[in-house]
Amino acid sequence: MGTTQKRYFFLITDGYSNGGNPIPLSDELKNNQITIFTIGIENGNYKELYELSSAPGEFYSYLLDSFNEFESLARRALHVGQ
Repeated sequence: MGTTQKRYFFLITDGYSNGGNPIPLSDELKNNQITIFTIGIENGNYKELYELSSAPGEFYSYLLDSFNEFESLARRALHVGQ
């Protein structure tokens, strides 16, 4: 029996959709066992971020104060375990 690799999708956004409805695509990804994290920068629509992310939305969504804060978080994540 083979092992299944976990797949992740990180959506980095200002927290507001500007075009079409992104929910159907996020639902399709989740139905294909892809875990979705949403990261809103500066401001954002919590409700939409929670709906786009995997459940529970409060666990898989983050709202950061600035792009600098995101950069710091990304640097820490890249150095974990090194």
